[in-house]
Amino acid sequence: MEEDIPVLEWRKVNHTAGLTACTIRSMSSGAMHGGDVYIMGGKGVGLLNCIWRFERSSGHWKLLEPSGRIPPPRDGHTLTPVPAPEFAYDFVVFGGQETPVPPDAGEVHKKMSSKVKTIIERSLLGDMFGYNIQA
Repeated sequence: MEEDIPVLEWRKVNHTAGLTACTIRSMSSGAMHGGDVYIMGGKGVGLLNCIWRFERSSGHWKLLEPSGRIPPPRDGHTLTPVPAPEFAYDFVVFGGQETPVPPDAGEVHKKMSSKVKTIIERSLLGDMFGYNIQA
């Protein structure tokens, strides 16, 4: 008896559009929790730091309004779900890139290592924020 093997394929996900939908963006991060999809940050009209939840059961987006210290706008970061109760948060946001600052052409800048220049010129981040969904 041969088992049916599911065919792996891409399909467009139907969802609400307009003002109640997640705004267009690139370089965002996403993760799943409790069957829903969460999208955070990225580059749209400027860098973003908002977090959206896509409720799979209804096909609707919801802009979440977290409290506390919200991560600065960024793209190229990670949004990682973490298991409870081992960690105090549902998600961890790590790193990414802020809006680049113009490089300083002064003597100090010329003497920096290429690694340090890259971090400064690209405004790379090494910070981490925890987020609780039910908070």
